[in-house]
Amino acid sequence: MTEEPLPPEQRLEQAIQLHQGDDLSKAEDIYREVLEANPDNSTALHLLGTIAFQSGFNDKALVLIGKALKITPHYPEALNNMGNVFSEMGRLGDALLCFQEAVTQKPDYALAYNQVGSTLRGLGRLDEAVASYERAIVLNPEDAEAHFNLGHLYLLMGRLREGWKEFGWRRQVAELNHAQRPYAQPVWDGGNPDGKTLFFYPEQGLGDLFQFVRYLPLVAAEGGRILLETPTQMARLLQGFDSAHTLIPSGAPLADFDCHASLLDLPGIMGTNLETIPAPVNYITSDPELTSAWAERLGPREDFRVGMVWGGNPEHTNDAKRSIDPGLLKPLIQIPGVSIYSLQVSRDGEAKAVFGDAITDLAPELKDFAETAAVIRNMDLVVSVDTAVAHLAGALGHQVWTLLPFMPDWRWLFDRDDSPWYPSMRLFRQKTAGDWPGVIKRLSAAIVKQAASKLAPRA
Repeated sequence: MTEEPLPPEQRLEQAIQLHQGDDLSKAEDIYREVLEANPDNSTALHLLGTIAFQSGFNDKALVLIGKALKITPHYPEALNNMGNVFSEMGRLGDALLCFQEAVTQKPDYALAYNQVGSTLRGLGRLDEAVASYERAIVLNPEDAEAHFNLGHLYLLMGRLREGWKEFGWRRQVAELNHAQRPYAQPVWDGGNPDGKTLFFYPEQGLGDLFQFVRYLPLVAAEGGRILLETPTQMARLLQGFDSAHTLIPSGAPLADFDCHASLLDLPGIMGTNLETIPAPVNYITSDPELTSAWAERLGPREDFRVGMVWGGNPEHTNDAKRSIDPGLLKPLIQIPGVSIYSLQVSRDGEAKAVFGDAITDLAPELKDFAETAAVIRNMDLVVSVDTAVAHLAGALGHQVWTLLPFMPDWRWLFDRDDSPWYPSMRLFRQKTAGDWPGVIKRLSAAIVKQAASKLAPRA
């Protein structure tokens, strides 16, 4: 006996369940089936557009969701998703209009308020963004993503103590994958470490490790014995870091310890604000013998030496905004008296392909960060995007100029050209989103001036 086909309403519900279960292909087939029977079904149009967005077809998504909104203008969920598409395309002004209309139509729409906040942040309207995140949290006090976004924004604004508290909600945002490590021992709460063994570990990247190991001497000075988890490429460099009593290679069996914490949690645990950031001129050192060996290999300093990094980890969620097309950096190699050295690892052959013989590519010989640190000490200047090399140069106390997108990561704060974390660092920011050419123009002028000063004959 042939089963009776389900009514369109039930088929649509079936598709929605498949969609929520990430079975996009089957859900899409049913949405199309529903639309064949009723081309004006705004729900099917909207959700088909959402699948297009999830599949990377942004223009198609806008058409489909736009059709849904023409049929059903009062449709806050569709407006929210259209805002998501515009945001992904970098059209933040259009995205903001969508999200604002969504909360106008649905005043208790916490998710859309969160999106309003993120869009305002992207536009540099930080105080308004704070208000939107706070509204999202009032509407949904357990919204971990809104709390995390608010914390990130507070930190960006320099409101550090408020920021650390809210930033802790990242543990509950599944998509971020920053859950607390499930050790039986307790998380260190900042209590007296005297006589205790504390295990610290990186959380989000190599740059974080360089930035926050600065706190370990403070713990050691209070009597704590420190175990530090160390990625392989950092182990040789950190062997000389006195405050890490024992280095534990990532993935190796752990020695006994009394409590633990992520390095990224240490500023919050210690109540750091802008005035109390521990910022010694340098707290990591390069190996003297390795540094001397590189000095011999590079030869006498005749030109002004610039070590350059233009790309970060491509797996980083914000890499597309923080990395630079290396072709934009070609003006630097034309500056008289300046020699450019590529410190850009993991992009084999790119330096040669882009710059030819006008650049010296050292990356193939940079097997770990001990080598990179030794090379940095033989440069006059390091120029880097927001990546681990910038942090390393800052931790070494070496002159480093860091190139930042208009809306940077929180650690660089907003609208200033120095860093309270690194006294030797200068920041070059986009004045408008995506304006790397403007950054390069200012950078080139600054290098010309710096090189002229460095190479000028002395009386």
